[in-house]
Amino acid sequence: EMCDLEFRDALRLRYNFRPLNLETACDGCGGKFSLEHAMGCKIGGLVSRRHEAVKQEFIHLGKLAFGHSRVIDEPKIFYGRGVRAPAGATAAALQRGAACGTAGMEARGDIAVDGFWKNSMTAVFDVRVADPNARTYRGRSPASVLQQAEREKTRKYAEPCRAVRRHFTPLVYSIAGVPGRETRNAEKRLASALAAKLDRQYAEMVAWVRQRMCMAVVRQATILLRGSRVPRRLGTRPDLMDGAAFTDFDGLDE
Repeated sequence: EMCDLEFRDALRLRYNFRPLNLETACDGCGGKFSLEHAMGCKIGGLVSRRHEAVKQEFIHLGKLAFGHSRVIDEPKIFYGRGVRAPAGATAAALQRGAACGTAGMEARGDIAVDGFWKNSMTAVFDVRVADPNARTYRGRSPASVLQQAEREKTRKYAEPCRAVRRHFTPLVYSIAGVPGRETRNAEKRLASALAAKLDRQYAEMVAWVRQRMCMAVVRQATILLRGSRVPRRLGTRPDLMDGAAFTDFDGLDE
């Protein structure tokens, strides 16, 4: 369910209107507060919270359709920032690359589902929420923005996933909950699996999956627009370099 504020914000975003009664300054970075700033300001962790909400909703639906044991959170793809897995690379070779200290950090997808597209293959998904109203995309249609975001994800992860016998699918939504083309296909496949498992009509499950994923996106939009970006912990925490500082705490040695 959505509260009245979430519904009004979602409706105005869907039809490209500015939400009402927004603040004039960002409480996180102090910059001028606008719709574009609200959707992209990473201070306070609200952007990460939106990403996690979309990911967890797809994980929940995936477990419902395919079973808990076939859904993996944050599967590993390859190691090294900007490193692509070479043709014919094996999982063992990738693990050795990580063990010997390959520069950068390991790349992970957001979700992996065994048997999503084919029974013999694992599908890896990576989530992105794009803002078609951002200054970078002005003059372009929302569909073209979502298509570009899907291409960027595919260019980055498709070949490394293929090298380790996995299929990659981008999960791209607009800030109003509109899915990209490949994302819509993934929703249809998910709905088909749910219809077969729950013995429901396919059309009913397609509508249900789309509603759930759309709601996961647009409910977070209100948090990004109106939520606090002030850190939960104000001030600094003492750095305890060794155990000497703990002697001042009563009862710690008991």
